[in-house]
Amino acid sequence: MRATLWGVRGSVPVPGPATERFGGNTSCVQVSVGESEFVLDAGTGIRELGAALAGRCRRLHVLLTHLHLDHIQGLMFFAPFFDPEVEITVWGPPAAGRELRKRLARYISNPLSPIEIGELPAQVTFRDVPQEPWRIDGVEVRAALVSHRGPTLGYRLSQDGTSLCYLPDHEPALGSDLARAPGGWISGLGLARGAALLIHDCQYTEDEYPAHRGWGHSSLPDALAFARRSHAQRLLLVHHDPWHDDAFLEALGREASDRWAHGGNAGRVELGREGDVLDLAGAVPSPDMPAVVVDNPSESRFELRLDDQLIGRAEYRPAGDSVIVAHTEVDAGHEGEGLGSLLVREALEGIRASGKTVIPTCPFTAAYIRRHPEFVDLVEASLRSQFSA
Repeated sequence: MRATLWGVRGSVPVPGPATERFGGNTSCVQVSVGESEFVLDAGTGIRELGAALAGRCRRLHVLLTHLHLDHIQGLMFFAPFFDPEVEITVWGPPAAGRELRKRLARYISNPLSPIEIGELPAQVTFRDVPQEPWRIDGVEVRAALVSHRGPTLGYRLSQDGTSLCYLPDHEPALGSDLARAPGGWISGLGLARGAALLIHDCQYTEDEYPAHRGWGHSSLPDALAFARRSHAQRLLLVHHDPWHDDAFLEALGREASDRWAHGGNAGRVELGREGDVLDLAGAVPSPDMPAVVVDNPSESRFELRLDDQLIGRAEYRPAGDSVIVAHTEVDAGHEGEGLGSLLVREALEGIRASGKTVIPTCPFTAAYIRRHPEFVDLVEASLRSQFSA
């Protein structure tokens, strides 16, 4: 599986010398799996992709996340649409009583286009995504509605244990505490969990976000928090704001790396650049991680749940500005699956988010902290020396 970035800009294309390093084209990502080609969104980046594919690809699948202009404005400039030998299936979000073809025809028609949608020479089929996962040439495709303005999808493509999750327009923090909310309540988390590559919205800085809350996009801290909860192996931040030039994005990339490292996170985080090619062939197979950890203050415990069944718990009690983690356990039927470590890590992240320190009287939790020094700073100050190397 290989991903090529043809457009990583959000809202409106901004070509020019100030954006030449990160690119000015709007959303478009090519995913190549063997001989199969998938096109994620059809912003202006799809024009150059079409030129690259012209004459050499006879079957394509275009997966649209939603129909905002910056994700479809390149459709009429996609060369394969004008080749009668090419079969193209365009997938998109469902809308009650309105076929995808008719919705797109409002754009590909007079007065916005000199050509009507029915005049496209290629063999084009338009389909709403199904509710259940489906397979295309041996690749499993999953789609789910996510938090954005209007019907909007996220996608996950999986093959042979490797998966890519694409969430370019996403505001999971709207009405949700990403550090503490139950996993089932966080938009897009089911699609992203354990992905080898998570491509995620990061349009705003922390300072810019309050003025744009509810617009359907993420701030840098929220994008990182979502990636942390998803346990994605690699994070690629996209949908760059049109006002963010190359110098601004270089600085934002450094901030992202610093925040990610300071949080003690594994994997890589980087900002997407137009033209980048990401080869996932050597990626570790994505773990099947349907388990989620939620804080249950009424029971004074973090709960590990699998398919809504309680299978583990980390019991705690308040102690002034600290939280005592007294006991953790995972049901015998799930021992040896790494779920105990998941439980403790999520519990510690939850305590960090609350602004308190931890007193780990539980031996398993204490041992986990010794193995993961990124959590030593979370230990209550008088005990910290016991956990330092």
